[in-house]
Amino acid sequence: MLIRHALGRRLSGGDRPRLTVLQLHRVLSTSDPLTNEITVREFEWLLGLLDRYFNVLSVNQALEMIDQRCLPPRSVTITFDDGYADNFTNAWPLLKKWKMPATFFVASHYLNGDAMFNDIVLEAVRSSRLSRLDLTGLGIDLV
Repeated sequence: MLIRHALGRRLSGGDRPRLTVLQLHRVLSTSDPLTNEITVREFEWLLGLLDRYFNVLSVNQALEMIDQRCLPPRSVTITFDDGYADNFTNAWPLLKKWKMPATFFVASHYLNGDAMFNDIVLEAVRSSRLSRLDLTGLGIDLV
């Protein structure tokens, strides 16, 4: 998983004060073979790792500390893009449990039930009755 790789590099990268931004989109109840989104179980594992080895800051705290030139070593901020409902139902309870701040960016255009393009494509692939999907015309191998 990309997060494990990035955090492993951060752990071995010394104590030079830099801010790592964990940019997540979703926290799924179960894994989805069509995405690389983190699951509830993986997210809780990640929060435990962050709690043990990192200084988790809110975006505002991090920006203030950067301005004051006092950002602690291994500083991390957690962000969520797009405002999926599972950010509230799955991620938020775990963030509260671990007492960790996070910033949620909500794509307000989609609050009325519309879907983002990437979600439309995923659902089209998911609902396809084809045994193979030929995307070679788009420069993508068979899936």
